[in-house]
Amino acid sequence: MSGTAQGSGLKRRVIEAGWLTLVSHGGTLAIRLVSTIILSRLLAPDAFGLVATIISLAATMALLSDIGVRDTIISSPSTDDETFLRTAWTIYVLRHILFFLLIEGFAALLRFTPFPEIFPANSLLRDPLMPPLMAVYAFSILVPGFNSMNLIVLERDIKLKRLVWSDLIVKAIGFTVTLTWALISPTVWALIAGIVVPQAFMLVYTHMLPGPRMAFRWNPRHARTLLHNAKWIFLSSTSGIIALQGDRLFLSLILSAHQMGIYSIAATLADVVKALVQKLHFQVTLPVLSEAYRTREATEARSIYYRYRIPIDVLTFFSAGFFLTAGSAIVSFLYDPRYADAGWVLQILSLSLIPIPFMMVNQAYIANQNWRGYGILSIVQSLSLLVCMGVGYWLDGWRGMIWGIALQGFLPALQLVMRAHAKGWAAYRQELRFLPTYIPGLAAGYAAAWVLPMIKALFHR
Repeated sequence: MSGTAQGSGLKRRVIEAGWLTLVSHGGTLAIRLVSTIILSRLLAPDAFGLVATIISLAATMALLSDIGVRDTIISSPSTDDETFLRTAWTIYVLRHILFFLLIEGFAALLRFTPFPEIFPANSLLRDPLMPPLMAVYAFSILVPGFNSMNLIVLERDIKLKRLVWSDLIVKAIGFTVTLTWALISPTVWALIAGIVVPQAFMLVYTHMLPGPRMAFRWNPRHARTLLHNAKWIFLSSTSGIIALQGDRLFLSLILSAHQMGIYSIAATLADVVKALVQKLHFQVTLPVLSEAYRTREATEARSIYYRYRIPIDVLTFFSAGFFLTAGSAIVSFLYDPRYADAGWVLQILSLSLIPIPFMMVNQAYIANQNWRGYGILSIVQSLSLLVCMGVGYWLDGWRGMIWGIALQGFLPALQLVMRAHAKGWAAYRQELRFLPTYIPGLAAGYAAAWVLPMIKALFHR
């Protein structure tokens, strides 16, 4: 196949994947916002705080047990080998069983610990509902461990149509289960049920996808390939625990359930944009870079990467400005007065959006099989979060910690771009070209802050 034909095929798949991801995120966003708004009327902030903490703790254990099966499959040329996929599936299942046992063990430890005073008096980890909620939530981790590897193959080939529709169906099932449960019994269990139940549907669906049937296999050569970089992936994942989940982990030790619920609502609104970019990053960036670096020169791969990033940069920088000036008005418009503090939290968290586009080039390390560099980057991110949150708490309590969370990404982003530039993967001018879209975002936010109160007043007449 000619380079032109290859380029055309990749470009078409990237554009299709981008649009499909937007459709998926738009549907997910609609479901999430409607769900959050309705459930905030039925449930107290404490419920959201409890679930946010459980998800954070579970994500921490997931990262601890991560050995990079997905990333290795996407970046490996052996994906068409059925034995390779079945060996990967065997490792994946074992990993999720271990993960499930870790969560159940931690839940039992919280329930039966003879030293509950090791946690602060108002810590969420001392809430009597935490152990049983976590024990049930663990099944939402166990079940996906048996999902077919054909799901990852579709990601590798940037064929996302089936993934998008299945994801939307799963979200719709979760929303239906949660809402029905909350209407019958408005407790935190409604949120847990909406997370656990849809995973059974996804399990069945993945095994209906085209591709080899999964079965337990162990090929030593393929196992070595899958586990070869496990030490660097483990280092990266261990550091990533702090970088990705450190905010909720440390806040859960200090904040009450009510305060954690406030933070969770604000973070959910900030995730309107962040989740879209992360979804693109997770499903598209690595496959795009992997194929680009396998089939093209480095300069051409870099050009493909920056064309792919154009809408991401514009959306992220614009939204950061918008949330800074409109955050309080948005919260006041969507939620009742119990959630008012989420407004200033959202305004501060808007700053955390700015470094996100600069961080996307970290997938170039995986695409080029540079696991050591990827692990070092994760350590830098973790240290930055720890220092920023610690200094923020010392200066201004939990408000200072929010500032630390918002600002912690800037130093790692600068360090990453400088290292990527030295390797020829990034260009300074390209990185900064759309940063000025932050200014019209500020203006749009001011306009929204003026309009939303008038709309709300009309509704309450």
